Amino acid sequence: MDTSELVEGGAAGLATLVRTLEEADVNVIGAYLIRITATSGFEDAALRIVTNDEGREVLYKFVRLRRDGKLPKMSDDVSMTPVHPGDVEVARVLDYARQIGTPPVKIRGVSWRGLYIEDALVVKYPTTEPAVV
Repeated sequence: MDTSELVEGGAAGLATLVRTLEEADVNVIGAYLIRITATSGFEDAALRIVTNDEGREVLYKFVRLRRDGKLPKMSDDVSMTPVHPGDVEVARVLDYARQIGTPPVKIRGVSWRGLYIEDALVVKYPTTEPAVV
């Protein structure tokens, strides 16, 4: 399962999703799709919206926009999780993407500062480094 195939339009579709959330007054600091495979073989795909906004409100806005057909289609296998910028996974993924280049950044099979990033597609990251890395 390639992360770029989980959202209609791939990276461009994901960027559209982020812009739509921002237009709905969500303060999006960063955004990425990530795929994680457990040792049991279970695969999880998640859209991480990095924000300081209250998570429940972000989730409500996301669900409303999706229900109203304002977001690109996304696989039912993808969960959306609002996360704080200080989260360890967030800090590592966004830091690595910032080192590589400008969004969209595709990350596959990389160990970075103690975190293995199996497959991620980063479409937004802050231009300054976070306090926790």
